Amino acid sequence: MAAATTLGVTVHGAGGHGSMPAQTVDPVVIAAHVVTRLQSIVAREVPPEETVVVTVGKLHAGTQGNIIPHSAELEINVRSFDDALHRQVLAAIERIIRAECEAGRSPRPPEFRVLSETVAMHNDPVSTARVREAHRQCFGEARLFAMPRLNGSEDFPYFGKAEAGASAVTIFPASTGLSA
Repeated sequence: MAAATTLGVTVHGAGGHGSMPAQTVDPVVIAAHVVTRLQSIVAREVPPEETVVVTVGKLHAGTQGNIIPHSAELEINVRSFDDALHRQVLAAIERIIRAECEAGRSPRPPEFRVLSETVAMHNDPVSTARVREAHRQCFGEARLFAMPRLNGSEDFPYFGKAEAGASAVTIFPASTGLSA
C-alpha cells in the first residue's frame, strides 16, 4: 500500500474589495497558480515508471464574490510507493508553493501543516510466503488470490516499527521542521 501525506496549506494575501484589485494581493490567484503548477511535479519530476499521485482535494477562500479574501486554504494529498521519492515530491510541493507566493507578492510566507501521514507498506517476502502457505493449508488454493499494489494507505506499516519506545517517523521534508 502507498505512503500518504495530507498537507494543509495557508496562502496569505491582502484582501480588499473586488472593485479595487490593484490595492490587494489576491490569494485566490496565487492558489490557482499553485494548483496548476503542482501538476507539473508528477509530469516532470517523477520518473515515468514510478507511481505518484498529487491531489489538491480542497481549495477554500473567501465568503463573497465581490470581496478578495485575506487567505486561501488548500489541502493536498500525496501518495507513492517509495518513501524517498515521497519526500522528494513533498519537497517539490513546498518549493513550488513558496515560489508562487513570492511571485504573487504574498505579504508573508505560506503556512504548512501535516494533517495526516503514513509510510509505504512493504510486505516481507518470507513472512508473506509463510502466511500464504498457512492460509492455503487452512482454506485451500482456490480461496487465495494475489492482491495488487493499492494506492490506498493505512497506518499498518508502523506496526512493524513498534519496538519499545519507537514512534512514527515523519516523511515530510526536514527543511520545514514539521511533523504529523
